[in-house]
Amino acid sequence: MSDRTPVQLTVYDCPPSQAAAALRVIHEYGLRFEFLNEGQPADDQLGLGLTYMDPEVPCGSAQLIAHTLQESAPRASWEVWEDPAYEWLGDLYRFTPDLGLWTANCDTEGTPLFTPDDVHRLAALPNTTDEPARARALGQTHDDRLHTLATANEGAVLAAAT
Repeated sequence: MSDRTPVQLTVYDCPPSQAAAALRVIHEYGLRFEFLNEGQPADDQLGLGLTYMDPEVPCGSAQLIAHTLQESAPRASWEVWEDPAYEWLGDLYRFTPDLGLWTANCDTEGTPLFTPDDVHRLAALPNTTDEPARARALGQTHDDRLHTLATANEGAVLAAAT
């Protein structure tokens, strides 16, 4: 049996035409809401800004989910991460169609972690207004965009069109 760890996925934006594809990925990987609450989306609805999770997946599942979701719903914006397990750090993936895929190691809260070598390399990058290379490399550009989408789409539920 392989090592296992929790994984979480939050979809912040998705065209209605790709909601069914995003839900197929969620169901394919056995992701679900942590708690059953009245008023949460049905199985055939995609809740934007809500966390879908599985407390015990094989290590490396976040990468598989990220790539499958990117291929299946390429206009969706999302974040997926798995917790560190044993001697491995966690994996964090953020995606928006206009920014592309960003990834980093992370802790149990999905906070990016950087090595001292990473920090030295990142400190040398420019962080100007017109080309914020450092903010982009740190994942801040993706994080800001996802927070903006979370606010804009708060409470949105998409029906899976078949």
